[in-house]
Order: sequence, then structure tokens, then C-alpha cells
Amino acid sequence: MNDSHPHLHAILRLVDADGATQQLAMEVIAEPRERRDGMIRRLRELYCAGLTRAGQSRQIVGRMGDALEARLRDRVVEIEVRGGGTVGTA
Repeated sequence: MNDSHPHLHAILRLVDADGATQQLAMEVIAEPRERRDGMIRRLRELYCAGLTRAGQSRQIVGRMGDALEARLRDRVVEIEVRGGGTVGTA
């Protein structure tokens, strides 16, 4: 994954943030379970880096990063509860 990740840029532009977060969560859930936490942390880092480049304060960047990470984790759990997220669990 790189900085040109389309779903991450959708979140950075605040365009359809809910849909973009759902897409990111679906990408996370497609990873083996042991890699998901690292992917979520990396997405948070990329998001925070973009906010920093846009001139946001460290406090705002931290809060927004926390919010993104929490939303992704919640969505991943929702997907797992609905029966998704079986990659790497055999």
C-alpha cells in the first residue's frame, strides 16, 4: 500500500468518509487476522501524515487519527460478526 491509496485519499478529502471507511475495513478484513492490526495502524499513520501535511495541529491530528482507528476497528468487528473476515483463520 502506498500514499496513492484511493480509499485513504477519499477519507483525507472528507468525501464519503463513511463509505471510504467501510472500504478500508473491507480491505483490512481481507488480510489474515494476524496482519490486520498492523494494517490499521499503517492506515492511521498515513491518514495522520496527510493531516499534518495539510497543516493541522498535533492535537487535531491525534484526535482524528484516534477516531479513524476506532471506526476501522469497529467496522472490522461488524464485518466479522456478520460472518466475514475468515481469511487466514482455517
